[in-house]
Amino acid sequence: MFFQEDLDEAWKKIKFAIDELGDRFFPSTSGNISIRIGDLVYCTPTSVRKRNLVRDMISVVNFENELLGGFKQTSEINLHLELYKNFEDVNFVVHTHPMYCVIFSCTNRKIKLDLLPEYYVKIRQIVYVKYVTPGTEILAFEVVKNIKKILGNVKEGVVILRNHGLVVFSYDFKRCVDLTFCVEEIAKINYFLLILGNHKRIPRKMLSFLSKYFY
Repeated sequence: MFFQEDLDEAWKKIKFAIDELGDRFFPSTSGNISIRIGDLVYCTPTSVRKRNLVRDMISVVNFENELLGGFKQTSEINLHLELYKNFEDVNFVVHTHPMYCVIFSCTNRKIKLDLLPEYYVKIRQIVYVKYVTPGTEILAFEVVKNIKKILGNVKEGVVILRNHGLVVFSYDFKRCVDLTFCVEEIAKINYFLLILGNHKRIPRKMLSFLSKYFY
């Protein structure tokens, strides 16, 4: 049982994320978005292009992953549910496959954040998770384990899934979308700096100053 007003709220926020990020973050039918409202999760369904979604397609599931309404839930629902179960302040999850993040995910490299102050203070740290078959509970457990090990009990974070894609989760849906965009932009900057073969990073002592100034 779910309320239509909750579905309306979920759809409004999911549609905002789709419109802001666009096709380059959700190529073909890939990627998924979810929002927690009360004891239910509202998520994009499987096998539908984000641009073609309408309100009544949104999947509604409980924490036992039982489908209560809408189209069949995304195959990545285990990851979304596990994040909500383990981080009580998290209410929004965006999983995307943007090109530059995916390129880095297919290497052993990490994305350097200390190139520009705006990206450093917004993102701060990326959790990298080894390749595990997408959609499985094993992947969901692995992601949560790594987040807790590196970040602790947090209300938002950024995860690169090796050979897979990007996951951003947050307490706020607009911040979640903004972080998703920022990670892809700094990944793009990293990529072109690797081509140029030379770059400068912000000195460590200045990073400390940035942390104090912005937080």
